[in-house]
Amino acid sequence: MAHAWAQSQRSGWLCRLYGSPDASASGARTLSPLTVQSRLLDIVEAALIGTSAPADAAVATASLIMSQEDVSTPWANLTGLWLNAAESLADKQELRTLVEYVVAVAGLPDAVNEGPGVKVVDTGGGLISRIEPGQAVCDGKLRFWQDLPSYSWTLGDVFQGPESWIFTAEPATPAVATANWRNLNTYLALVAAHPRAQTIPGLANHLSLCRVPLAQLEYSPDSRRGEYTALHGPAIMQWLRIAGAEIEEMCRGEKERMQAGDLWDGGDVCGLERLAFWKRRVVELRF
Repeated sequence: MAHAWAQSQRSGWLCRLYGSPDASASGARTLSPLTVQSRLLDIVEAALIGTSAPADAAVATASLIMSQEDVSTPWANLTGLWLNAAESLADKQELRTLVEYVVAVAGLPDAVNEGPGVKVVDTGGGLISRIEPGQAVCDGKLRFWQDLPSYSWTLGDVFQGPESWIFTAEPATPAVATANWRNLNTYLALVAAHPRAQTIPGLANHLSLCRVPLAQLEYSPDSRRGEYTALHGPAIMQWLRIAGAEIEEMCRGEKERMQAGDLWDGGDVCGLERLAFWKRRVVELRF
């Protein structure tokens, strides 16, 4: 499945943004294998299908991105590829490999501009940072690689619930929306349960995201949010299967809070009683 996914990226958004018109009369665009985007995709695909170890793919990724004067564009392309793969890949082993690869990139030593020229980083708001040779490569205060600059923004864009795939200009079917949401949450749960990821600033907060699908269990079927609870079912089950121990520990600490749904009257603290309620609801809903 990873190979088919890579082909869809090559002929899809990467080609639309970075492809060139071919010589035919149709005006179709093709993505040159020499572009940094195509080369990045080659590295990602090799990691996912197992022809490159995650650690080796991480080193190749960093080397390619830091060979460019513009660091921000290929980095944004990479985070987009990661999260598109997280949505699209249904195979748990492929998602586990993706997590190992992301963790390997985030675990690399802090990037330094080794020259010979200046590198530029788009820090947003029209501001461009110039990174001189010998300086650390950062996006504002966020370091490459451990802080994963812009990764959280990209994740926030896609982590909108299965409803976001239905209510778009190109709506997905409920089945596709449910599958995409399940895949993405499988990836997030795998990150949340990965010991090394918890030591990396850019990945250490993923466990708190479990609250988004779990919140659906607190809404009655006739409420606005409860109408779509079934779409969240497979995602909820993946969290409980993969990161159940971590969720229990989170609830034992009672540090996370979340607005209560109409079926839960125990306050906004995510504690063990609330976790027990979620588990009862899973049984009631036959997820």
